[in-house]
Amino acid sequence: MHRHAIINLCHLKSLDRSQEGRLFAELYGCPHGFPVSRRRAPELRRRLDKPGPSNKP
Repeated sequence: MHRHAIINLCHLKSLDRSQEGRLFAELYGCPHGFPVSRRRAPELRRRLDKPGPSNKP
């Protein structure tokens, strides 16, 4: 995500790459993705893969 954006990890559905190679965060109930900075991508991936209350089933 952009350093000025905050998302609730409970709403994070997936991380997807565009055809241009940019990474986007897909959120439950949101029709479009939000760009993710390369710097923040590893942390976001780690949190998405981690089971627990921060992810929806």
